[in-house]
Amino acid sequence: MPHLDIRVLGPMQVTLDDQEVTGFETEKERMLLAYLAVEADQPQRRDFLSEMLWPERPEGAARANLRHALACLRHTIGDAPSASSAAPGRRSSGPLP
Repeated sequence: MPHLDIRVLGPMQVTLDDQEVTGFETEKERMLLAYLAVEADQPQRRDFLSEMLWPERPEGAARANLRHALACLRHTIGDAPSASSAAPGRRSSGPLP
C-alpha cells in the first residue's frame, strides 16, 4: 500500500513512498490537500470547500473549480478512482468520500 506523507508546518512537503510529489497545477490544489490533511478526521462538504477556496466566484463556477482541483489532486498523488468505481454523472454537495 502506498504511503503518502504531508508536512504542512514550514514549507509544505508531500512525498509518496519517499518520492517528492510535484506537479500540482495550482497553489489552491496544494491548499486543498493541506486543508484535507489537517481536517482528515472530519468529513468535508464540497459547498464549504468551494466557497473557502473560490469565494469570489459564483457557486457553479466555484464547484466546477473544486471538481477540477480534486481530480487533478487525485491524479497528482496517485489516488485516481478506477473506471469501475467512478459513478458517471454523480453530483453531490455532501461530504467527500
